[in-house]
Amino acid sequence: MAIYAIKAIASLGVVSALAVGGSAVTQKAIAPPTPTHAIKGIVKSISRFYLAIVTGSGKKAREVTLALSPDTERDGEITIGATVSIRYRMEGRTLVATAVSAHADKQRHAAQIPRQ
Repeated sequence: MAIYAIKAIASLGVVSALAVGGSAVTQKAIAPPTPTHAIKGIVKSISRFYLAIVTGSGKKAREVTLALSPDTERDGEITIGATVSIRYRMEGRTLVATAVSAHADKQRHAAQIPRQ
């Protein structure tokens, strides 16, 4: 009878260890979402791997370079000189664009509408 009690206690210890270890693994696997930020500017240069924009104007103008990935959502015609809104996240010291959206150019639309 003592052998059965020892086996039962040992089994309970193994089950408890697995339950505690399993919850720790689950908590580590679920990482908190990386916060995203937003920025707006004019495209200075663009390639397959990065996008450089100019934000602000005059003395406060600054250039910001963001990395592009295959997962980056793109909306509209993103070309040099286009005004864009960008959602991005920080990965170390790198700004990684998650979404880039080009704004409709007001001058282009005004030129296309005939005046009466």
